Amino acid sequence: MNHKRKKPRTKSRSIGAFPNGTPSHWNILFHSRPRRRRTAMTSVRLLHGADPDILIWDLGNHKPHKYYW
Repeated sequence: MNHKRKKPRTKSRSIGAFPNGTPSHWNILFHSRPRRRRTAMTSVRLLHGADPDILIWDLGNHKPHKYYW
């Protein structure tokens, strides 16, 4: 074997800040893309009775989503 580990296999480097796994708020904030989060929140607002003409829908490109004229 030509590879020697400097640490035992039982100690992982990824344990760090969250030894019991990541909390759900961490996964929600950092593991879903911002565009997907915005689209999901817009859909939830629509289901709760918001006017679809007032909501700002993400177009998926870099054009402005709200125009002022």
